[in-house]
Parts: sequence; structure tokens; C-alpha cells
Amino acid sequence: MAIGADGRPVISLYDNTTNPDQTVQFHLQLMRCSDIACSSSSTVLVDNDGDVGQFNSIAIRANGMPVLAYRDATNGQLKFAFCEDVACTTSEFKIIDPSHVEVILGF
Repeated sequence: MAIGADGRPVISLYDNTTNPDQTVQFHLQLMRCSDIACSSSSTVLVDNDGDVGQFNSIAIRANGMPVLAYRDATNGQLKFAFCEDVACTTSEFKIIDPSHVEVILGF
């Protein structure tokens, strides 16, 4: 969780929802609270390219845009999603050298 420039909580989460057909999805999502008390929120899908989103963390950059770091279990990579707007409806992705993932994340 991080606090956005507007004072509202912003939360990154790993979604492992089981669908009605019993398939499971593993996605990275971002939840933005509608107010400081987080009485309601909206959630956007940030990355759904395989099993992504484990061990995620979030920070707010100086420009107010969230950045998320997380594990891509499908490809064994550490990825960053740089949100291109405050709501994170679009992101730019960067992959960190796969040989360093275990060292950085501690597994």
C-alpha cells in the first residue's frame, strides 16, 4: 500500500481468482480508494500476461504516478509496471535481468 499525492490509499494486489469454470487467473491489479477512509474503491488490471503479481510492492513517484514491482512466475522475471496515469489504466513495463530475480526477491 502507498498513499497517493491526493492522500488516498493505493494498493497493489495479486489476484488469484477461481472462475465459475474452475480455471484460475493470476493477475496483478491496482486498487485506488475513492477517499482517504477508503469507503469504496475501484480496481484496474495492470498485468495479466501469465502468472504475474506475486510478491508485489508499490510506491508513488514524484510525478504522482504509481510504480509496481512484482514477480512474473511464468517467465521467472522481476517486472516493473510504471503507471502512465494516476489510475494506472495504462502502464509501461520493464523486465529486470532474470538472473537477479532470486537474489532481489529472496527466493
